[in-house]
Amino acid sequence: MIKQTLKVASVILLGVSVAAMAQPKKPKTVVYKFFDEQYRPGGFDYSYGGKSKGITITKDGGYKSKAALNIKLDPSEYSGASVCLYNETFDLNKFMLDSKIEFMIKGAKGGEAVKIGLLDEEVSDGKKTQVVVPMNKYIEGGAITTDWKKVSIPLVDFPDRGLYWDNTRKSEFPARIDWDKIAEIRFSIDKSGAKDFEIWVDNIEIVKGNKKAAPKAKIVYWDENEDVIDGPKNPEKLDGKAKALVTFYDNNLKGFSYSYGGLSAQREAKSKTSGNSNVLALYIDNNDWSGVTYSMGEGKYADLWVSSAAKRCTSVSSTTRATTSRARPRSA
Repeated sequence: MIKQTLKVASVILLGVSVAAMAQPKKPKTVVYKFFDEQYRPGGFDYSYGGKSKGITITKDGGYKSKAALNIKLDPSEYSGASVCLYNETFDLNKFMLDSKIEFMIKGAKGGEAVKIGLLDEEVSDGKKTQVVVPMNKYIEGGAITTDWKKVSIPLVDFPDRGLYWDNTRKSEFPARIDWDKIAEIRFSIDKSGAKDFEIWVDNIEIVKGNKKAAPKAKIVYWDENEDVIDGPKNPEKLDGKAKALVTFYDNNLKGFSYSYGGLSAQREAKSKTSGNSNVLALYIDNNDWSGVTYSMGEGKYADLWVSSAAKRCTSVSSTTRATTSRARPRSA
């Protein structure tokens, strides 16, 4: 009787296992494609950095297909290659909390370090803003190998603010990305001692999931403050001794600046003082090694910095704010 009962139980368990295995896998929902055998209609690519050869669409050797993207960059420079849409953009706003960007990747040698960037279009505001995440955290197994590996990056893990290149000022500046106007995906690398860099990428898709992530807390970046400053009167006569040899700022910043450390930032702020319409407002994050550097031409700069070992925080009340008007450079 016991043997017969065990036999029946085994048959039941086997039936349950077979039924579970027979369940069809739920098909993924692809809402957008950057690349699958070919670009979107009119789509194109470009590359930058040193002797980068950029992107070639292969005729064989893709992931379960013939075509893939072969990307060759120059590791002696900051390099990258973008896959671009033409005359269209992807609206990712409604997919931010439950969708991912997914693709397959492999390397020529394995261990290649790649950053993934999403960029918005620049026609509407003149800014092509890029937000970036390092890729290794999101790749199957934690690293690129010479075999195809899946990469899956939740859209919510990308920051909401990145950098855009200002060709007039020849520098990068921060800006919020327009998630409803995504126009490019970029694969980029930092400088390294490697002799070459080559990867293959296939099936670049935005895939909708079933689970929603919690909304991100909105970060208020300090250069978005709208302070009005009580600027100094007659700043050139503050000490009565200093003689200005060169003035790099007088109500209009002509050079460019670079901020670093935490949420440190700088901006031109309006002044309430008559005859001194603008001042430079520097928001220095006391919770990080922080500073703002101003360029005044080749080999010349002014640097205001603070240091702190305290924990980084995101409150405006934790700033050190400095203002300057008609600033004079130190010797190069």
